[in-house]
Amino acid sequence: MGKSSRRAALVAAFVAVTVIYAGFIAPATAESARGVALGSGEKIAPGVYVRSLRFSNSSGVQRAHVMSVDLTVAGISVKPVAAYSGHLTTKRPLSSIVASHGAVGGINTDQFDLRTGAPFGGIMAAGAVLKSPIPARRGSTVYALADGRVRIGKADFAGSILLLDSPKAHQRCLLTAGTPNRPSCTNKLQSMNSVTDALAGRLTIFDSAQATGKLPRSGCTVVYGTYSSPDFTVTKIRRNARSFAVGGKSNDRALVGCGSSGMWLRRVAAVHNTLWLEYSVMAKGQPVTQMFSSAGLLRQKGKPVKDPARIAVSGRNPESIVCVSRDGRHLKLIAIDGRQGAAAPGITMGQAVGLTASLHCWSAAVLDGGGSTTLVSRRPSHSPHVINTPSDGAQRPIPSALLVMYSSTTHKKAIAALKKAAKKKTKKTATKKTATKKTKKTKKTKKK
Repeated sequence: MGKSSRRAALVAAFVAVTVIYAGFIAPATAESARGVALGSGEKIAPGVYVRSLRFSNSSGVQRAHVMSVDLTVAGISVKPVAAYSGHLTTKRPLSSIVASHGAVGGINTDQFDLRTGAPFGGIMAAGAVLKSPIPARRGSTVYALADGRVRIGKADFAGSILLLDSPKAHQRCLLTAGTPNRPSCTNKLQSMNSVTDALAGRLTIFDSAQATGKLPRSGCTVVYGTYSSPDFTVTKIRRNARSFAVGGKSNDRALVGCGSSGMWLRRVAAVHNTLWLEYSVMAKGQPVTQMFSSAGLLRQKGKPVKDPARIAVSGRNPESIVCVSRDGRHLKLIAIDGRQGAAAPGITMGQAVGLTASLHCWSAAVLDGGGSTTLVSRRPSHSPHVINTPSDGAQRPIPSALLVMYSSTTHKKAIAALKKAAKKKTKKTATKKTATKKTKKTKKTKKK
């Protein structure tokens, strides 16, 4: 083979490999859902309805289920939770999670590590961070701010550490920082309860939610202490640690740094000294009150999204999707059955994108799918009911979920307040009408 022939063959091979590689990572092309038909629906609670969903695409006729949630209804709210409160590495079926919280419904959320059981992404419940969002997928976080509206977008873990042993020590640190062999007085706290982040060199804090972990690399430092925001009091330091184990008390913590962050900890921390430490999850410049990581964006601001960080799956699968309205007050929790022959073949990522367009989602994200896809409803005072047909034949235990909550007390109070306001308005209108009649009658008498 001549030089020109070899060059042509190499170019052809390079192009072929490039096309294959691009095909592997390229976002799926959206495919519209046809003949979308929602069932009449069953009322689970005020503002919460469950409906069957039928549609078709190139894979065939699809079977799905939708739980619509109206957050404008008093007493209705949603919240992400861990399977067991305060623990990331334990799992249980969704119906059990729903029952234990007295929820009226729920759906599975993030993907999780099958070995450890911990969710890959972040989760924050009731203002407490259980795990920080994955840096690569922070743009597809499902979160809520103080106004209670649900949004899908970018949320970042933000934290800082400051040496605060004593005014003199802090002043000495400030004066010598930046000089040879002297550490900076401050550093960024970049992650919480993520062993992966710690091993990547990000300064990470751990609590009882992720109490233990292995550190299979050199140069890791673990600083143990007690935490009462914002004070972290150092109790023990382990250099070149290969694992960590947080104490059993609620205020026990461990700071883990590998590489340069581990070196910084070794230079700054000393037993009995105090570090100033604070952290939160922020979105749109405001503190997030609750959040969980999704497996990737499908739709944002009313348009399909090509999210390079979205989970890469091949073929047709069962899928879970969360769909949010433009005002952030209306949600659709969607479970698509799959891997069940022609009766429920499942969908591709491209078909998932198309379905969210047909359902008029302003924003939408895909959650963990496959055997994890589960949607559960529970009428008040009834047992939980699995709405979809899990592809494993039974519910797969999961570490986290998004629950739909209903407070009948709040709802009744709101209804009573509305009735009282309406009665007051009616009385005021009646009084005004009476006064108008009297005025007219007086005018007629004067004319006579």
